[in-house]
Amino acid sequence: MEWDVSAAGNAYIRRKGNGLFRLNPAWVIIVMGSQENAEAPGMAADTTVAGYFFNPPGGKPQFFNPQQICHYAPYPDPDAHFLGMSWITPVLQELMGDTASTQHKYKFFENGATPNLALAFDPTVTIDQVRQFKELMEEEHRGVANAFKTLYLGGGAKPTPVGSNFKDMDYAVIQGRAESRLAAAAGVPPSWVGFAEGLAGSSLNAGNFDSARRRFSDGTMAHLWGNVSASFQPMIGQPHDRRGKPMGGAQLWYDARIPFMREDAGDLADIQSKESDTIARLIREGFIPDSVVAAVKNNDWTLLKHSGLTSVQLAPPTAGVEPMPGFTPANGNGKALATPNGAHR
Repeated sequence: MEWDVSAAGNAYIRRKGNGLFRLNPAWVIIVMGSQENAEAPGMAADTTVAGYFFNPPGGKPQFFNPQQICHYAPYPDPDAHFLGMSWITPVLQELMGDTASTQHKYKFFENGATPNLALAFDPTVTIDQVRQFKELMEEEHRGVANAFKTLYLGGGAKPTPVGSNFKDMDYAVIQGRAESRLAAAAGVPPSWVGFAEGLAGSSLNAGNFDSARRRFSDGTMAHLWGNVSASFQPMIGQPHDRRGKPMGGAQLWYDARIPFMREDAGDLADIQSKESDTIARLIREGFIPDSVVAAVKNNDWTLLKHSGLTSVQLAPPTAGVEPMPGFTPANGNGKALATPNGAHR
């Protein structure tokens, strides 16, 4: 699915029985619908997806309902309804520049691995003589195999270097900056890709490398995993229990217990431990349990509701009141404890 998104911006998965099957994005058309009388569904304010039309060249066209297709498009196209775009689209110019840099490097070595030369001839030299000299010079000095040969010039020819070599134009820095922008667009730290910019300086220090992993996990992968879970959600329909009754609130989600996210799982466990301590302490202080859970879960202390009892009065006084059925506090000898007036404690 990520391959299709990188190439076409969209991935389509069909469910058939218990199997999932990939549809070529180039052969899928999104069918839009609207209840409004607009010239085109895409121009209406209530536009929605009515289905997906699969039209392979030379094959049988098929129509699928939205519940039959998982449409994965994590990067929405701002100029098209419901379509996604490749993460490469915003950095196409960077890719073109990187390609041009690679071609420049290739041509540099192909043409001698030395700066370009401008040759000035005496005005008495004819054009035919210049052409003959050019042909002889390219034969003897052009190409990597002829690099660093001594250049012999006849009378009247004066060489002048033009252009820059890799050191003068700082080629590594130019290409490294482009690689960093590509990594940023992909949401992947350069140190994890192996780009030159990510393999220098403090990037490989243990702390920085772990921080880059956390950035990749929490910033990129968590978003993609959550998006793909939501994309598959329409396929499962409404879940039912063992007796066939619908169950509300069920949803697909990713499992964060994978090795790559162990540190995240540890942080989550630490947070839950602190939250449980807070819940227990608030309940002991007399707050209503349901309101305590809601307040901690939503981080909103205004949801707290107090029972009116302090910590030593969570149970009403029992003097003169019969104990709860089935509850008989006992001492070490198994005998019920009683107060002087006969009430159980």
